[in-house]
Amino acid sequence: MEEPTTQQAMKAKELVRKEQEDLMEELSQMVFANGGGSSQNTENSFVLLDEENQHTNVSSLINCEHKFIEAYISALGDAYQKSRKRVVEQQKFMSNFYLLVTSEEPLIDSDGERLAKTSCYISAMYKNLVQLKNDVTNMFEAIRQIKSEGNSNVFQLHNSFGFQRIWRQAAEVMYMFVAVDHIANTFPNLGKQLAQYQLKLRQKINNEGTVEEKMKYTENGIAQEEAHKMIMQGGFFRAYYESNSGEIDKCPIFAREMALALQEMLENWEKFFKDSGKSDDRLFCRITAMTVFYYHHFYNFVDVSFIKKVVHAAKKVPFCRWIAEEIFVPLEFLRFEISSKKVFDGKLVTHCKKMVEDARNYGKGQELELVKEIKTYCQYAVTWTEEFKSKKREMDRGPNNLAQWGLDVSELFLKLIRILNHLVRNFFLLIRSIRSEEEFHVLKMDKTTQITICTTIETIKIVENVVLKHWRIVDEGAFLARQQWRKHLLRIMEDAKKSYVGSKNKIKVEEIAKLSLFHIAESQLVGEMNPSKNLAFNLAYEFGRLDLHVSGSDKQQVQDLMSRLDDFNCPRGLLERAAYTGLIVTDRTVMITYFDTMFQRRPDENCIKAFTSAIGGCLKASVATGHNDVILRQFRTIVEQTLFAEMVTKVDTDLRLLSNPNLKIGR
Repeated sequence: MEEPTTQQAMKAKELVRKEQEDLMEELSQMVFANGGGSSQNTENSFVLLDEENQHTNVSSLINCEHKFIEAYISALGDAYQKSRKRVVEQQKFMSNFYLLVTSEEPLIDSDGERLAKTSCYISAMYKNLVQLKNDVTNMFEAIRQIKSEGNSNVFQLHNSFGFQRIWRQAAEVMYMFVAVDHIANTFPNLGKQLAQYQLKLRQKINNEGTVEEKMKYTENGIAQEEAHKMIMQGGFFRAYYESNSGEIDKCPIFAREMALALQEMLENWEKFFKDSGKSDDRLFCRITAMTVFYYHHFYNFVDVSFIKKVVHAAKKVPFCRWIAEEIFVPLEFLRFEISSKKVFDGKLVTHCKKMVEDARNYGKGQELELVKEIKTYCQYAVTWTEEFKSKKREMDRGPNNLAQWGLDVSELFLKLIRILNHLVRNFFLLIRSIRSEEEFHVLKMDKTTQITICTTIETIKIVENVVLKHWRIVDEGAFLARQQWRKHLLRIMEDAKKSYVGSKNKIKVEEIAKLSLFHIAESQLVGEMNPSKNLAFNLAYEFGRLDLHVSGSDKQQVQDLMSRLDDFNCPRGLLERAAYTGLIVTDRTVMITYFDTMFQRRPDENCIKAFTSAIGGCLKASVATGHNDVILRQFRTIVEQTLFAEMVTKVDTDLRLLSNPNLKIGR
């Protein structure tokens, strides 16, 4: 046989490469077609728009006689709305960022293309964080102007104005900054690789670059280096609280207002903890982040007694899980950032170190209890699915009481969110407990744990797919519930306004401002609610302290209804965050386990589609960060070495048996 020519060999090699690319593309499409780990299935659904983008400018919703109140609510509302959208974007950045820093393969490749994409991604996240910082500064400046204009006749209500929603949003942003720093400090390898990449790039430009390339690098490259340094060295939050914020820094009135806002948030957290016996972890993380900001940024005005209250409360919170299996010990964070001996004595430091050690070892030796609880919640999810299908059948027949049906569907939906949140939390704690201390990407588990992990992923995605397939039920239920909550709120506000107008104790100079705020609040409750109208109502209600004129029995109802409207202005976002499993399959061990146990478990088609949907979420994140080729290559290798290898072995065995004339094989 003649040896092929060089040209023929190159052509054959190109055909093989093309065939491999086609296979990878087909594999990618297969995974993405199953939902990709996010709420993309719109079958039987008339929801065509992204609910989080159904906003209007708050300024267009505000119209009242008191023009200064109108101006400030409009300014605060628009700044808050921009910040809220950027927080949602940052949550996506964070998930992708975590996937990036925990990548098993090194990110440096031969041509640097992958690392260049990663570099651009880090810069985009940095830009979003800077915009968030500016949004918070704008909101703070508006509050400072209102609160420091006490001598003006225009601001008769300046002492009683409330901004709780604004403060909570600012605390949420600070919490995001802390989370970015935590992840960067926990996984420093990416930062080192980016620093090497930037150093080589700078040297190459300086040694070999043209004048034009050097100018371009000066304009863009240096800024990119600064972004990488700020993000990957874990110092963004510190840089923020040490930065200059203009007039805000010299204003003791603003510092006192921040302390009062933190005090109110802490009291709300303590009340919830006392009533339910559970900690609102996310709220407490916000409180600790803003407390550290308050302590450092307003050091000359700080109230140390309040800092001690927060530290004392932190002893009640063993840890918070904020992304995947990463945990956050609030007391340790406070000790690290506030090293004052007036706050942390030796006894408290010892207690803090013990809490950190307990949190680090949480779940170790308790895997059986975690597995049992996960199985219980998986069963809850299956039961919930039957309840949901029952509500669908009821809708198909025509419910006897449509209004009650809408309320039932909304409560059922929130029940699912609670089930999924608890299921995902315990899942990641289980992963954390079985992770090898020597090798991050190795999980040590027995057969029971393996099957539990596989079943959990399938259950989460199956339930999500059922909901998405019949999303019309959730959307119609939410619409009916929103109408009832809106009308109930409107009735309460009308009664409160009548009570205020008929009161003999009202202050005359406040009347125009109060009535303007009542008008703003009531006007938002006319017609269908959307996120912008809901925000405008909340701001007017808190801004004017309208709760002072609401009867005692209705005050808690107003808070509950506002919370419900917040949730159901974007139910798809709630479901997407609760059922997001893209981070679950980042571990090679999890994927190997799934395909290794397939012949033993024999999952049906729906279960297999559910798992590929989870893989799709991981792939979508990897596309954003620029290392999807790594994930696809890893996925393909795992499938070949597990599922395909097992299938080939079984087929080979069957063929050997069939070809043996001495064996009688029944048909």
